[in-house]
Amino acid sequence: NNDEQGDLNKVVDIMNECGGFDIVTDLLLHETNEVLQAAMFIISRFFDDANESGESAKDKIQE
Repeated sequence: NNDEQGDLNKVVDIMNECGGFDIVTDLLLHETNEVLQAAMFIISRFFDDANESGESAKDKIQE
């Protein structure tokens, strides 16, 4: 649905503006499994496509 995609894009834009993507990818190294799983969910839900720099979330995680 276009409205849902538009809302999703707004969330991604806001997270990118405040450095949220980098913060969430940093949480992939967290020692608590629940935090790691939450970070993985956020990345797969909101950043599965290319981010503003053209990198996919998977590329960013591997850096």
